[in-house]
Amino acid sequence: MQMVIYLVAGLSLTWILYQLYVQLVSKSIEGRRADELQQLIPALEQTSQKALIYCFSEACAPCRNMSPLIDKMHAEGKPIFKVDIVKHVDLAKDIGVQGVPTLLLIDHGIITKVILGTQNRTRIEALLET
Repeated sequence: MQMVIYLVAGLSLTWILYQLYVQLVSKSIEGRRADELQQLIPALEQTSQKALIYCFSEACAPCRNMSPLIDKMHAEGKPIFKVDIVKHVDLAKDIGVQGVPTLLLIDHGIITKVILGTQNRTRIEALLET
C-alpha cells in the first residue's frame, strides 16, 4: 500500500514539475522578435494593431473546442491568425511553442505575451485590448 502512495506522489510531483517547466519555457518566448511568423503570415506585417497568433493542432481536443471561436473572431475582423504546428513543426520549434493551444500576442513584431491553454472570448478580447 505504501508503494502505491509513493508511486502516486512521485507521478504527481513529476507532472507538477513538468507543468512548471512548460510555463517557464513558454514565458521565455516573450520579448522575442516574430520574424518567422511574419514570413508565414504576410498580413501580420500589415496589421498596425496588436495581433494574436493561435497555435493549434487538429489532434488536440482543447484546440478543436477553441478553434470555432477563433474562426468566428477572425471572421469578425479581429487580428487573429492560426498556425497549425503539425504543418509548421520547424516554426513551432524555432519560436519555442511547447504545447497547444497557445496564443501569442504580437505587438510591433515582438511577442509580448504567451498564453497556454483554452481561453474564452472575454480573455481573448482582453488580450487584444491590453
